Amino acid sequence: MTKHVFLRPSGYYFRYAIPKIYARLLSQRELRYPLGTHQRSTAKRRARNIISAVEHLLSAVERGDLILSSSDIRARVHAYVMEQREAIDDDWRTRRTDDGWFSRHSDEQTFSPQEDVLHDELRLLDDVLRHNAYTRPEFKRFRKKLAAFVGVPEEQAVADSNLAEVRREWTRATLELYRYHLGLYRGEPMAGESDYLGQNPNEPAKPTGKEEDIRTLSDWVEPFIANQIESSEAGKDAQDRYRKAVNNFEALLGPVAAPDITGEHVTTFMQDMKRLPAQRNKRKAYRGRSVEDLLASEIPKKDLYSPTTINGFLQALSGLMKWLRESNDAVRINPFDSKKVKPAPKERGSYSDADLERIFTSPVWTPQSSYNLSYGNAAYWWLPLLALFTGARRSELVQMPLERVREIEGVLCLDLVGAQQEGLQLKTAAAERRIPVHPELIRLGFEDYVEALRADGATRLLEAFPLGANGRGSKASDWYSRYRDRNFPDFAEQFKDFHSYRTTHGTQAKTCGISPMLMKQWFGHTDAGKEDVLERNYNTGQPIRMLYDELSKLSWEVKALQDLPQGWRELPIKQRREQSTGG
Repeated sequence: MTKHVFLRPSGYYFRYAIPKIYARLLSQRELRYPLGTHQRSTAKRRARNIISAVEHLLSAVERGDLILSSSDIRARVHAYVMEQREAIDDDWRTRRTDDGWFSRHSDEQTFSPQEDVLHDELRLLDDVLRHNAYTRPEFKRFRKKLAAFVGVPEEQAVADSNLAEVRREWTRATLELYRYHLGLYRGEPMAGESDYLGQNPNEPAKPTGKEEDIRTLSDWVEPFIANQIESSEAGKDAQDRYRKAVNNFEALLGPVAAPDITGEHVTTFMQDMKRLPAQRNKRKAYRGRSVEDLLASEIPKKDLYSPTTINGFLQALSGLMKWLRESNDAVRINPFDSKKVKPAPKERGSYSDADLERIFTSPVWTPQSSYNLSYGNAAYWWLPLLALFTGARRSELVQMPLERVREIEGVLCLDLVGAQQEGLQLKTAAAERRIPVHPELIRLGFEDYVEALRADGATRLLEAFPLGANGRGSKASDWYSRYRDRNFPDFAEQFKDFHSYRTTHGTQAKTCGISPMLMKQWFGHTDAGKEDVLERNYNTGQPIRMLYDELSKLSWEVKALQDLPQGWRELPIKQRREQSTGG
């Protein structure tokens, strides 16, 4: 214990060297804190309490669980109050031995400098507590005390949402201690709340008169969505995600009252979600099975929820809890804040030449195949080819208005400049661009396909694919996934999906020696912060003819592509009545 206590002119100080195993968790290597006493025995006792708190919290940080239970917080606050009251009483006894003190302050209206300070601190603490303003500059002088109490760095102590309850209770206790201290000066020593200044933390908390809130997330989700819609912050996709997130949470953990949700619940939710199949109520293999049964089963990796989807649910639940904490005061902490599932390290695969050979000799590109006779459509035939030769995203191709397929400077282009103003949903600002149509697409009859669509009254380039609820072509993705799994089941395990056409385009462009600066302009990437300064400041776009010449260099040594017949001409342009992106 001696190594943790040292004497300075102002009194004893606490010193604690952060163990090496925890060094990465904190910005400082050593904690120092004034113990507020000149008595060695008192200093050692206080240091023991602080060491216990620090090591408890370091262990919690290491586990990724910074949430203390209400009983833990009450016990810590009680110990803190008892320590501080002892210091206040010591100070009071010292002042009472000053025979001239009472004569100097006998006038009830006269405040001593000490009382002035107490009044100022009281006003500040009360304001911080009311407005949850722990990051304001005036609170800086309290930050070290709060951080020492919690056992984390100052920045974390004032900002971590998981520590909101600890912050609040520490501030309330400190307020009452200041009132108690001031009461001693004013002859009212019990001016503070007795639950903070005297209650044993092992006794049940005194009733506050406030009825316990047992509403669950499913009780709150619709009011939350209504609030989000009112503030224009929740589209159809977001609304569905909020509902699915809550349904999944309660399917796994049951109807837990929102104020009772802890970090342990969140950890369990994250672990179990990684073991559940996606769309379990729609897929025949999982429909009707209980969650317990599914968790006990070995689910194929390709059927599981992706980390991206799980993180979307966590973000949705965090948004709901944040609203409950800030707008309704229904919860004290947000245990979902900053929680994420780390994806397994992987890269989306590109299609090799051998893969492309398999793809473009498969049923869609085989005239009179049984697949085409039952399900075939010109849009199915063109979609992968357009993705491969333009590098465009699925959502961009499926949304593409026919009127935006037009000549610019003598070059046929897919024109997305200004498209967002017309209601198209694009991923980034850089997605507003012009993509020259590759000469290989022209050879395959792309211009004739566009004219046939116009003659048929179509308004979109791939109108056979419904836009779906999110308006961004999810139905096209569904079709391709089904087609891939039926004809190339090994692609799923190799992380090769529809987006792999875009990856393949970019990879092959580098192989063909295409200028990265020019490719980014039709590819829809800016790589902000990475490009050359001259390029960032002075390159505002090259002529379309230059982009077309560069794009024309892109090619593959794939016989199936070179010999591909114009089989789309034998396929219907509109969606077949008996199908809905079937096959």
